[in-house]
Amino acid sequence: MHWYYVKDGEKAGPIADRDLPDFVTQGEITPETLVWNETMSDWMPYGKVPDTIAASQALAAVDTGPKCSICGKGFGEADLIEFEGAKVCAGCKPDFIQQIKENAALTGVSVMRYAGFWCRFGAVFIDGIVMYVANLPIGIAFSLMMPMMQSGNSRPGAAFWLAFAVMYLFQLAIPALYMILMHGKYGATLGKKAMGIKVVMSDGSPISYGRATGRYFAYILSGLILYVGYIMAAFDDEKRALHDHICNTRVIYK
Repeated sequence: MHWYYVKDGEKAGPIADRDLPDFVTQGEITPETLVWNETMSDWMPYGKVPDTIAASQALAAVDTGPKCSICGKGFGEADLIEFEGAKVCAGCKPDFIQQIKENAALTGVSVMRYAGFWCRFGAVFIDGIVMYVANLPIGIAFSLMMPMMQSGNSRPGAAFWLAFAVMYLFQLAIPALYMILMHGKYGATLGKKAMGIKVVMSDGSPISYGRATGRYFAYILSGLILYVGYIMAAFDDEKRALHDHICNTRVIYK
């Protein structure tokens, strides 16, 4: 069951049964606050609601039968559907389906659809094109400047090696910044966005910039060992590559 209440003259909510006591404790909902749920015919002050959430919780404490993972109410076994250990009543089924679509964390259950090897390969391929295009102007500029930086005896001078070092640093920095900033802010690079996947922690929460930095260097390690680190994703039960194992991350469908 979900509750709605009036705040500053406007309707607010919904609030699940299990969350309503927090709103009351924090003073967001007072005995005078108008509230409504689907079992009520009209709005009324919370303090005058006959079947208050406190009464519901008292009944729930006595009830030892199976409970809905969404609203927390007790039901008969035949009145609940079960999915990966979560039991859901008919009234909460729409919310439950929406949580699955959004890869939301259920009570005691983390529902995530792991991205497969070929989907991740497609994202890497697209990102490779993006980074190639980003580095291309630097390579072209260096090629045009190279003849002008040759010394009289056709040997590269100091200017040549300085320009080469700058170009090399840029070509290292661009992929690193691209991967770290995109993963830290959005959880996905352009390639992953195109494939409809993203990187999260093992519990489904977003990764931080620090985690994205560590994952980038672990990503390089996956390639250095003859790409075995990437291939691991094809055989792992949670589709984890080596860098996912190292950083405790998962790649999931959005």
